[in-house]
Amino acid sequence: MNNSPNTRSLILFAGGAVFIVFTLMLLRALMDGNMMKVAVFAGLAFALLFNAFRKYWIGMLLGSCAIYSGGTEMPIFTKYPPYAIIMALIAGYFVMHYALKKKAPFLRWRAVYTLFLLVAVAVTARIIYDRPGAGSLGGSGGGLKKAMDFAFAVYAFFVAYWATTQAGTWKANLRVILVISLVSYGVVQLGLRVLTGMFEESVYGISFNWSLYPIYAALIAGSFSPKLRRLFSLTPFVIASIFILGMGAISQTRAAILQVPLMIFTAAFIYRRIPTAFVMLALVGAVGMGTLLVAIPYRELPDNVRRPLSVFMGADRTERSYGTKDEFRDELHEYAYKKIKQSPYIGSGWAFDYSELISAMSFSALAKSKEYGHGGGQLNMTGAFHNVFLILATSNGVPTAFVQVAAILIAMISMAFYARKQADGPTKSAITFLLVFSSCVFVMYFLNGGAWDAFALSAALGAAYAIRDTDEQSLEEPLSKPAAARGQTVLEEALTQTT
Repeated sequence: MNNSPNTRSLILFAGGAVFIVFTLMLLRALMDGNMMKVAVFAGLAFALLFNAFRKYWIGMLLGSCAIYSGGTEMPIFTKYPPYAIIMALIAGYFVMHYALKKKAPFLRWRAVYTLFLLVAVAVTARIIYDRPGAGSLGGSGGGLKKAMDFAFAVYAFFVAYWATTQAGTWKANLRVILVISLVSYGVVQLGLRVLTGMFEESVYGISFNWSLYPIYAALIAGSFSPKLRRLFSLTPFVIASIFILGMGAISQTRAAILQVPLMIFTAAFIYRRIPTAFVMLALVGAVGMGTLLVAIPYRELPDNVRRPLSVFMGADRTERSYGTKDEFRDELHEYAYKKIKQSPYIGSGWAFDYSELISAMSFSALAKSKEYGHGGGQLNMTGAFHNVFLILATSNGVPTAFVQVAAILIAMISMAFYARKQADGPTKSAITFLLVFSSCVFVMYFLNGGAWDAFALSAALGAAYAIRDTDEQSLEEPLSKPAAARGQTVLEEALTQTT
């Protein structure tokens, strides 16, 4: 495709004209009261406008992962979260880009990419073979809804990779991620809970949840910025870590006991500060918890503090899963193991299992659902096992589940060692943020996971590898070439500014 100024002007003119036409048709449909046409033309107009923000696509994609609640009603597929819609738009432009330019979308191909591709192919083949019906029941989607959720998740690595290669500066995209996270937290986690009277009743708490993961990852990664380290040494890292440890301790999320230390150790490994992190965690954990329990007896602490601490103190109540024992998850996992034994290699498929429906509607399932307050029967019915590995193993087979876990682990470990070798700068900071975020989500992948966790992990790791490949390519190409000829992107620009 010719990229001359005349061609670009023609494309812009044509795109603008089409956008105006769609907008006028939208207004006409709105005046006629035809809301279906309004939705169609609004979607088409937005898709055209979306291309103008190409430099911020990866920020929008990763930022939309923070909008955990809510979704948009779609024909057939029922409700879909914002990240799925944004990914679909990026994927559409990805296909057009490749079809028009005939240019390889990947800067290089690595073995770990093949693992992600194998999972994507396996899930796609199983969905096509099963032809699941549409539906959405219980706490998670069933049938086509659940299948499409995981289809988005397994392809997120490649879409995020390409979106990152189209990006402007990483700093600008990070701002987009943080703004979306803050708005999501303020509106969804705080605002809606206050309006609906759920502020005090949240099972997961509001101090350490999905909307805050990017913000906490940015705090930890940002605490190692060269300027802060020159001025304050490791003080910012210690302060950020203690703050996030405190927020995790009052969140009602037992997983935070693992998430926060893993986030801290990930950044400490990359910046070669493991001893500092270990000593800090030991002192803060032992001294902080000991002081708290001396000042206030354990049984008199608020519920949102007792729940994470119950991992160490033991459970004195069962209705909301305190302590390390969790009968609710145990029963879900036991059911998952039975399904895996029925078809361990290719899974039972993504379609509805009517035996699950009958089991879920039984009196005992309903009684347990009421006891736990989680809707256990419905969750059984739709295959949400609070564990992504088990969801993939039951639906697509154990080999597919193992390959995805292997791909994620290899990607995270490989990128951590790569970032560890880099000099301080934008590249190392960006990869650190993505890996700290990934380590936080990785814990939830096994302890409370669903399609969102698989999607967020794949997207973050895809972005990290795109940054690495762009960085390495920029070093391999002759620097004497003009920036445009080198295809200069965010990392090349950043490297130029820091050298």
